[in-house]
Amino acid sequence: MTPRQKQALDFVTAFIAERGFGPSYSEIQAAMGLKTRSRVAVLLDALVEQGRLRRTPNRARGIEVVGLHERTISMFTTTALREELRRRGEWTAPLPASPQRGEGA
Repeated sequence: MTPRQKQALDFVTAFIAERGFGPSYSEIQAAMGLKTRSRVAVLLDALVEQGRLRRTPNRARGIEVVGLHERTISMFTTTALREELRRRGEWTAPLPASPQRGEGA
């Protein structure tokens, strides 16, 4: 993944996590400082090809991040909540290792 592709993926991920729907090409273009929407299309095509994004044809804002639910929970939840979600069967990603007492800052 190129740095620009990562920037696009990060923007789309944050946008969807915050608003609950995908950004328009114009919003991606403005956020990334691109001169044309065709450049947005090239970036998104590459991310779709890599399996990182999915697009719903003929649907406005039809951009979806593959695995966003798990990624968002991982970024914004506590270990206790992740453990409860795992107990319920709603969490499939591995839990991160907890730092041992006395380790870290």
